[in-house]
Amino acid sequence: MTRDQFVRPYLLTGGRTRVEGVDLPMEAMLQSTEAGRNAIDRRTPEESRLLITCREPMALVEASSHLDLPVGVVRVLAGDLLREGYLEKGQVAASDDVPLLERLLDGLKGEV
Repeated sequence: MTRDQFVRPYLLTGGRTRVEGVDLPMEAMLQSTEAGRNAIDRRTPEESRLLITCREPMALVEASSHLDLPVGVVRVLAGDLLREGYLEKGQVAASDDVPLLERLLDGLKGEV
């Protein structure tokens, strides 16, 4: 069993369900910044895994699937990292981007 299987999701976010002033839809594209890549060893294990996972642009929901964490938890962790400059949010994919939409659907199903 991994650490995440023992730790309740609300403990990973300090009981928060959102980050004030940060709008992160499930399809938001995230990518680690240079500062984020340099801070990996100084963040919580979950934040570090998120920064590593998002070295290349990735949708929030896809990152959630890769990390095996609920989307709400990843949204809060990503919001914190965005506010601190460790992640950046890119353009949301166009609705006609079929490969991305298929990956998002797979992520929601937990098949990634």
